[in-house]
This record gives sequence, C-alpha cells and structure tokens, in this order.
Amino acid sequence: MEAILEDEDAAETLGVNLTTTKLLAFSIGGFIAGLGGGFYAHYALYIDSDNFGILRSVEILTYPLIGGVSSLWGGVWEPYFYHH
Repeated sequence: MEAILEDEDAAETLGVNLTTTKLLAFSIGGFIAGLGGGFYAHYALYIDSDNFGILRSVEILTYPLIGGVSSLWGGVWEPYFYHH
C-alpha cells in the first residue's frame, strides 16, 4: 500500500495488483466505519437524523484534515516519525 501511495505506475510495474490492493483497503475502511457505526448505534440507543447535523459532519471531516490523512500518528506527530 505504501508503494501505491508513492507511485502507482512503479508499484504496478513491480507486480503489485492495484485493483486488489485498493479494493482491500476500501473494504477494510468500510468494515471499520461499519463497526464504528454499530458501536455508536449501541451507545446512542436511538439513531435519528438529528444526531448527524452540520456540526457533527464538520467535526468528523476535520479529524483527518488536522490529524493527517496519510499518517497513522496524525499531523502533530508526523514530523517525528516520518523520514524520507
């Protein structure tokens, strides 16, 4: 997955199956999102559209922007762990 992140063409040339790897990443992300939604539904006991207003949507979208999309540790810790 890191090779695909850096250069898709080079990864494909080295034999990485792009379709399978991207589908696997999408499936894992969907599974984690579904699991989180299931836990939230259990926690909230009642799911309504009022639970997900504009402020909640902005909050959810802000996490990857501040934390860093391509880093497990997030944007704050990235300079300490990321080496070129």
